[in-house]
Amino acid sequence: MKRKIFLLVLSSALVIHISAQLQPQIQVGIFAGPQFAKRNFSNEFGTKTGFVKSVNAGATIFLPVAKDLFIHGTLGYSGKGVIVKDVMFTDNVGNSLGTGNVKYLVHYMELRSPFNHRSFLSPNTKFLAGLGPYFSYAVGGYEKISEGNIYANQKKKIEFGEDGHKRFDLGITAELGLVLNNWLSLGVSTDCGLIKVIDIRGGTNRNNSFSFTLGYLFYRQYKHDTKNF
Repeated sequence: MKRKIFLLVLSSALVIHISAQLQPQIQVGIFAGPQFAKRNFSNEFGTKTGFVKSVNAGATIFLPVAKDLFIHGTLGYSGKGVIVKDVMFTDNVGNSLGTGNVKYLVHYMELRSPFNHRSFLSPNTKFLAGLGPYFSYAVGGYEKISEGNIYANQKKKIEFGEDGHKRFDLGITAELGLVLNNWLSLGVSTDCGLIKVIDIRGGTNRNNSFSFTLGYLFYRQYKHDTKNF
């Protein structure tokens, strides 16, 4: 799976690089950072959940659409899921086999395309604020049981469709960022899912996450400053 994630990030960078050659006014780069994901998990059983630590990485592009307004597209890997706490395991006659936490981690290929407004804090410091949609497609994933029961440390591959997990996800992303000297980017973002990513009885299960990113933008010097990101 690590090889597949690397290929996802590499192919994302290649697609965005080709796009940049077709439109010389845009600026491209790469980014990576930690991501903390959870699901909006609620049902009549009062299930407790926790955050899954993962990674958000890929390629980024700034496409100008008006003065100080850009489409900030990102394409790459996004790990999302949830930790379901204090799950009770029983045998086929109802006897307790212990409790434990179950970690679900899904590997997504994710496209974000929020609209960003740019303002200048100084000649070399730009502040960005954006809002827009994201679209995800799951390429893999697993569930793992923690210690405390007879199933401890068992790891199972997620079978999409067969066990209720869906491959597609979409929602809203919001972000804040800084661009320093036209090449270093710092950002924080959050994703709020709009659809159920797994079918469960009597509840909701939507992806939510927040991430911190560090990025490198390939600087270009344009003839007109208004075209330079």
